Parts: sequence; structure tokens; C-alpha cells
Amino acid sequence: MKTLAASIFVLALAGIAVSQERDQALEDAVTAALKSEKLDKEVAEVIAIDGKTLKGARREDGTQVHLLSAFLQTQGVTVAQKEVGAKTNEIPELRDLLAPLHIEGQVVSADALHTQRETARFLVEDKKADYIFTVKDNQGTVLDDIAALDWESFPPGG
Repeated sequence: MKTLAASIFVLALAGIAVSQERDQALEDAVTAALKSEKLDKEVAEVIAIDGKTLKGARREDGTQVHLLSAFLQTQGVTVAQKEVGAKTNEIPELRDLLAPLHIEGQVVSADALHTQRETARFLVEDKKADYIFTVKDNQGTVLDDIAALDWESFPPGG
């Protein structure tokens, strides 16, 4: 039986080999593979979300290429990746990135950019996942809310 990573690798190679529109074909092949698989809770404990601008890569209009990825930390495997359009940012793209994945019961980690109410709601209510978000000093209201928590009544894992 193939692992999820092996299935994605095979589909990626097939998508590149047979398609002139290889980027879309690759994205479609990986998305189809992920829609057909449920991530194994015992293996995929944390799904890290991160965006990167590709150095030296430019679109036809000259704008830089920026990718958003979902990465299984325990396996070292990227399970979803999406180009972030030049006229948007990572925040709304995270929902599209994770929408086809079965991540119920998983933990999603993301940087401070994604510390947003709608992102938290999407993860908890729609995807039935947990999350860990970074909070920075420029998010004063959130920091104040965290500081006001009664930590004795709110133990981790309790």
C-alpha cells in the first residue's frame, strides 16, 4: 500500500509528464489525492502553515510568486500548497488551502498573520481541528485577553 507521500509524488510526476498546463495539472492531482485520503491522526499530529515568497520567481506581470503550504511536521511532507495571488494575501487563502483536507482532530499551527477570528472559527467549526497561533505585541487586545485568563482554571489539555 502506498503512503500518502508516495501517492502524491507519483501523481506529481504524472501531472508534470503529461500536461502542458503542468502547474494546474499538478495542483489538481495533489488535491485529488488529498481529497481521497484521511490524514492519519497518529502520524499527522501537527500541520504547520507557512507562506514563502520564491526568490527570483516572477509572474508575467513582474510580481513575485508567493506560496502558502501545509506541512506535516512529523513526516516532513508538504500535503497542500497554493499560490497566493498578487492581489490578495495568505489570510483568506488558508481556508482554500485546507478546505479539501480531512484534518478533524489534528492541530494546525500558524504564525501571527493567521491569528484571526475567522481562521480560528473555520478550523474549529468547519474542520473540527485544533489550532496554535502566534500572538505578537502588536495584537494588544488579544494579548490583554490572554493575560486576563484564569490559568489555574484553564490547564493545558484539561
